[in-house]
Amino acid sequence: MDSAGVRWWAPDRTVWWVATLFMVGSACFVLGAVPAYADLVGVHADGLTFFVGSVFFTSAAGLQQLLATGAVPSRGYHPRAAVQWRALRLSPHRAEWWAGTVQFAGTLWFNLSTFHALQSSLTAGQADQQVWRPDAFGSIAFLVASGLAYADVRRPWITWRMCG
Repeated sequence: MDSAGVRWWAPDRTVWWVATLFMVGSACFVLGAVPAYADLVGVHADGLTFFVGSVFFTSAAGLQQLLATGAVPSRGYHPRAAVQWRALRLSPHRAEWWAGTVQFAGTLWFNLSTFHALQSSLTAGQADQQVWRPDAFGSIAFLVASGLAYADVRRPWITWRMCG
């Protein structure tokens, strides 16, 4: 633990796994966007890097949603631990549930778009339909999820109670 009380290594906490999975996914997206990397590995491997990153994003968002619904504990979690499916509940009255649900949907759009981008035989119209529109939907979902989480956390600027 550093002087501010932040633990950089905490694999027993579910939020640590969520953050780690998001960081690995982000690193894949950063790496895939570097032109020198794309030149080095080729177009297909570069596209695969983006797809792998999207899978890490979806894993993180799914775990985040399980945490928000109470299906996994916030402490004492291990990636191979059993999910308590009976604890999985619909919580539409909670902002974190909506943020997690919207973000998870956005990651699924990114999975679709990055997978379709791997197909080298797409025409420009097909690429627009199968790659860029899902990317736009995924980006919008991330913005909405971030706004919901911000509204829930950043009191008193705006609160979930004011919106709901």
